[in-house]
Amino acid sequence: MDGGRGGGPGAGGSGYQRSYIGGKRGREEGPEGQPPKLSPQHLLVAKLLGVCDRNTGSARDSWTDERFFDDLLKSCRRDLEHGGDNVAWLLVEAAVEVSFKTQHYALVLGILNTERPDFSRRVTSAVIADLRDCLAAPDPSPARNHRAKQLLRFLAALHAVNVVPAEWLLAALTEVTTAAADGLAQAAAAAAAEEPPMGGMDEEGMGGGGGGGSAAASAVQPWSDFLVYSVLAALPWCGRDLAAAPADVDMGGEGGGGAGLSLAGLLARVESYMAARPVAEDEALRPMMGARSEEDLAARSDSGGASFLTELWSVTCECRDNAWEVQVLPGPHGPYLEKLAAAQPLEGLEPLQVPHWPPGIDPSLPAALIAARVRSAFPPRGGIRLLSREYLEGELPGVERLLVEEYVRDTLEALSSDRTACVLTLSGALPHHLAPVFGPQRATVRNFVAEALFSQMLRLPSASLSHAAYCTLLVDLCKVPHFQFARALSSCVRELFGCMPYLDPELRCRLASWLSYHLSSFSYQWPWDRWQWVAERPPHDPQRGFVALLLSRLLRLADYTVGQQGQGQQGQRGRGSGGGGGGYGRRGAPGADSEHPDLLEEDPETIRQQEQQNAAVQQQHQQQQQGEGDAAAGTAAAGGAEDMAVEGGGGGGQGGGPTAAAAAAPWAGDPVAETAARLVVWCRQEGSGVAAVTRARSLRPEQVAALWSSKVVEWMQLHGRELAEQEGPLAAPKVLATLLLAMGVKSPSHLHVAVERYAEAVRATLAEADADAAALGALTHGSWEATAAALGASPGQVAMMEMVRYYHSGEPQRLLLLVDRLLALHVMEGPSIVAALFADAKQPQQQRGAGRRRRGEGTEGEGAEEEEDAREEAEEEEASCALMWVCWKAAHGCCRCYYLHGTRSEPMCYYQLTKTWFAAPSVTFASRVYET
Repeated sequence: MDGGRGGGPGAGGSGYQRSYIGGKRGREEGPEGQPPKLSPQHLLVAKLLGVCDRNTGSARDSWTDERFFDDLLKSCRRDLEHGGDNVAWLLVEAAVEVSFKTQHYALVLGILNTERPDFSRRVTSAVIADLRDCLAAPDPSPARNHRAKQLLRFLAALHAVNVVPAEWLLAALTEVTTAAADGLAQAAAAAAAEEPPMGGMDEEGMGGGGGGGSAAASAVQPWSDFLVYSVLAALPWCGRDLAAAPADVDMGGEGGGGAGLSLAGLLARVESYMAARPVAEDEALRPMMGARSEEDLAARSDSGGASFLTELWSVTCECRDNAWEVQVLPGPHGPYLEKLAAAQPLEGLEPLQVPHWPPGIDPSLPAALIAARVRSAFPPRGGIRLLSREYLEGELPGVERLLVEEYVRDTLEALSSDRTACVLTLSGALPHHLAPVFGPQRATVRNFVAEALFSQMLRLPSASLSHAAYCTLLVDLCKVPHFQFARALSSCVRELFGCMPYLDPELRCRLASWLSYHLSSFSYQWPWDRWQWVAERPPHDPQRGFVALLLSRLLRLADYTVGQQGQGQQGQRGRGSGGGGGGYGRRGAPGADSEHPDLLEEDPETIRQQEQQNAAVQQQHQQQQQGEGDAAAGTAAAGGAEDMAVEGGGGGGQGGGPTAAAAAAPWAGDPVAETAARLVVWCRQEGSGVAAVTRARSLRPEQVAALWSSKVVEWMQLHGRELAEQEGPLAAPKVLATLLLAMGVKSPSHLHVAVERYAEAVRATLAEADADAAALGALTHGSWEATAAALGASPGQVAMMEMVRYYHSGEPQRLLLLVDRLLALHVMEGPSIVAALFADAKQPQQQRGAGRRRRGEGTEGEGAEEEEDAREEAEEEEASCALMWVCWKAAHGCCRCYYLHGTRSEPMCYYQLTKTWFAAPSVTFASRVYET
């Protein structure tokens, strides 16, 4: 639990998933497989986080609440004997991170207040000081804002256990509300003073400063709304006790207008602020551009912007009318009421001071600049209504829904750096905590979690975490057996698909990006038949366009044939008897629709030409197999890694089935490709033997990887000498690059496994190739390779990178996956990436690739050739941009895949490295950096 976690949007993602290469993720075993012995501090953390958790499968599941608290208090008292520093810090951090147990941690401090008032005063004073620092920080950030909200909620819960007096809490909440109102008034007054007199234009032209004052006030409104939101969000924890407190303290001249300190006075101030707000709904943040009906809840959302505070104020008034009854808030302090009442609340606490202007913002700045900086520091909360009331709170008051949403958002914010803990909390601890309200079936909690996650992922203008964080989190939740999250997820997707004609284009792309990644993690299985009807819609239809966008992204993440197989028969109806179908035809028709052929708009004439060409090449290939045997089989496999990886089928965009062997023809006679083909075939034959050894010896994953690497190294030493004599010492890295491409062509998961499995073999081969290249003088003086080696790049890595770039020249997304994984495992280094980026890579001999669609083949004329050249140049540029993106992200340590795996390469200054490459005399590709 780190109180300083976060530094802005997405800051929690830098360590989202730690990498456990070669072992079980998240497992830390002691010697001989025994669980590690916990230190007293770790034991205290475990008891704090696990208080009242009865879903662990241990003997603690039968404990009562009193036994949980007695066990926790025993550890706290033991720590107090040694100063109490650990419990003082950990208790506050637990209250900040686990929001649905705020009352539990407040009860612990309340019980300790009856025994050690000095300790409770010390902790409470530290919380007040921390809250003041968060609210007055000159560099506000979403992480600090979240912490301030949680600390204010903890202070509100401390009043219910007789630690914080009602007078102090009412004064603090009133001060926060007053600061928000004064900020709006100050902004409006400053704008009115600067507004030039308009004379007779006041009435028609909104003179007199009215328009300017409203605009300036709206510039700071996100900050003031956040302050009032923090106050209203804390009231359910203390509303009942504050309502019973006497109102006998006068505010005097401190902005209270002579009103007494009471809950009614506080709510009156909030009501006055709500009436003075210049903006009640932020239309720019609406995820929908229209409404399907008058009851469309999603169309009324504005990503948790200005309208959320209006909704929160409405449900707070409803909660007040219901005597502050909130079922989702537990009452663990019931058995300890007499003991808590015997203690005295803390007197003389330092008053809370809140700045009356957004900290770090100069009031003299233009209103537009103030608005931009305030919005950056105080982004919208996020929220989109996808599921109707019966799927969520049912007959419960609206405040229940908002509090459960708060639980999910707080968990994401607090545990964004710990993927395992976040998944376990959302699927285990939170549903167990809410079981007394929603029952043990967890269906309602699933719906809450799904809607909250989609609300955060589709938040405008940007999400709080990286898009990859939400993608992996949704995948992990679907893999929890007892949670059955897929049902809730499909309900949200169904609603979003129905809203597609009105959905913001940016959110449409986010949704397609997530769904493509999600399907790639579950073998591309999806009820495509439910969306088959979109093939009958015109090409400009939003729902048809979304499915086409989804399919195009799927093809970037997997081999074309694998994606087609995942679609099943429903996905092949639109293609008829032709191979390589990517779309859907008219329902019930044997072939493609003549008006709207398929979702990817493949030309029927092109399909016919491809079928004829593939049939001819297949016949020729069969004749070669009969005459040449294994050599011809190796030649065919050498042409494309996709043919090696998919048994009995093609890869890339070549159509699938045995006809995909057409991609191998241009590679015939290439010694490197033929050697790689033999190596791939040999590895597949050795698979059963390695599996038997693994079972017999109970090998761990890292031992299996070492076994595979040793076998590959031995094979290369036995069969690669002749290749090295013929093609040079840099041929071996090219062979292993082809091996990685072949073994990882099916999906990103296959790619990661292949890189981890053969990483040691690649490192050994690269080291040997670099040494041989230097000793034999294989690099011609003045050549590009020699210049790269002189500037610190590994010749073997450059050769390997050129092979990878050549193969994925039209697929920058898959190029990123492979290069990033090589960087994460320290197989590839930064100088080699930069060298490959600036190298003049040769053009592929033919168009191929899983993400590339062949169009217009067989056209004649000079115009078609020019269009083809322009397209190939654009694809080459895109691949170069992808490599440059990897280098830049590696320099900043925040690459998307680093975020997924929690690893990064050795730190080095890529900026200085790039400057060095600009100074190289033989660099002919440097100008592309500026163009990019």
